Amino acid sequence: MPHKQQITSPNSAAGHLRLGLLACLALSIGCSASVNVKRLGQVNRVAIIGYSLQKETKDDDGMMALVKVAQKAASGDFFGSGQAAYGYALLRRDMAKDTGWVILPQEEVKNNEVYKKLLEKHSGAMSALAKVGGQATPEGILNPNAAHGLSGEERRQLMASLKVDAVMYVGSRITPLESFSLGPVEWTRYKSMAWIYAYDGQSNDAIWQDNGANGESTKSIVTYDLPHVGEVGEDPEPMLMKALELSYKALMRRYQEAKKKGS
Repeated sequence: MPHKQQITSPNSAAGHLRLGLLACLALSIGCSASVNVKRLGQVNRVAIIGYSLQKETKDDDGMMALVKVAQKAASGDFFGSGQAAYGYALLRRDMAKDTGWVILPQEEVKNNEVYKKLLEKHSGAMSALAKVGGQATPEGILNPNAAHGLSGEERRQLMASLKVDAVMYVGSRITPLESFSLGPVEWTRYKSMAWIYAYDGQSNDAIWQDNGANGESTKSIVTYDLPHVGEVGEDPEPMLMKALELSYKALMRRYQEAKKKGS
């Protein structure tokens, strides 16, 4: 019975891909959230201009690892744009509730003419690499790696067109925790980590940055590995989305804690 613990050797082909993607995501290193309280106090309207949702799966080591990662993406083992759109909406809801900001709907962002041009310009090799690695984005929304490539002037032009005070991009990664197995029965929990960069138009420095908002782990789901049938049992998706929600709660908790420290 295959074990579900998600471990990839850094020396494997998949490990190199994973490290490359993480290097793109972890654009700076920090253990806690960093905020500019004064400038955040001037924010009322916000647009989420980049978003990704990733589900970790077990990648075999060896030269065929990259092929297997691509096969998993094609077979539906990774999240799709619909699930990413759900995550985007979940983030928008929770963030608006905790901050009081007006956060533009996804449709308003992706239908903006300036945004469409930036999407076409910046959705290149970086977005393709992220997609192969299992990062899903909502239809018509930039991958956050690509959004990070916008210049300060491009961000300011986009903010003016969207009529917002700040723009941000967010990534989320859900990972299965080590399973407990007893014969054909296996129990698996999930945990999610979120990261964020937010900018206003006053400078090229982020006004909110957090590279490691780890949510609490979920309850376990049960699956059974049956001969001649394969794996059956509980649908993991509700628990995956619960893990995502818990990471956004952690993101907002860390944001509020950083604001208190900075005030």
